[in-house]
Amino acid sequence: MAKTIDPGMRKSDRFIPWYFVLFFLVIFAVNGVFVYYAETTHSGVVTEKPYEHGLAYDKMIDEANAQAQGNIADKGHFKDGTLRWEITSKEDGAPVSATSVKVHMIRAVASGHDFDVTLTQGKDGVYAAPLDLPLQGAWTAKMEAELEDGKTYRATYRFITE
Repeated sequence: MAKTIDPGMRKSDRFIPWYFVLFFLVIFAVNGVFVYYAETTHSGVVTEKPYEHGLAYDKMIDEANAQAQGNIADKGHFKDGTLRWEITSKEDGAPVSATSVKVHMIRAVASGHDFDVTLTQGKDGVYAAPLDLPLQGAWTAKMEAELEDGKTYRATYRFITE
C-alpha cells in the first residue's frame, strides 16, 4: 500500500478567516466614508416649504387652464433686436390694454444671463422693447401683463437668435 503524506495545515491557512474579517472591515470603512460625505455635503432640503410650493403650482395650473379658455389671444415676435408681444381679443381682434407688461428673459443653457425688461405699449395692442441679448442662441421670454380689469395674463415665448 502506498503511503500518503499529510502535509497538515500550512502556517498561512490559519489567517484565512482573518482575510474575511479584513475584507468586511474595508467595506465598512468605505461605506463610512460615503455616509460621512453624504451627511456633511448636502442638507437634504431641496426646497423650503414644498407643500406650499405644490399648492402654488396647482393654482398656477388652474390659472393657465382658465386663461386658455378666456377671451384673450397673444402672439410673440422677436425680430431685429426687438421683442414684441401682441395681446388681442379672440372675438373681434381688438387690442387689449394692460397697465404694465413685464418680461423675464431666461437663458436656459448658461446661468447668470437672465434679466428683466419692461415692454412699452405701442399701437394696436402691441407691446415692445429693444433687447440687447448678451449671447446668441435659445432664449425664453416669460411675459406677464397686468390687465386693466385687475387680472394677470401670462405667456411664454421661446426663440432662437443667430
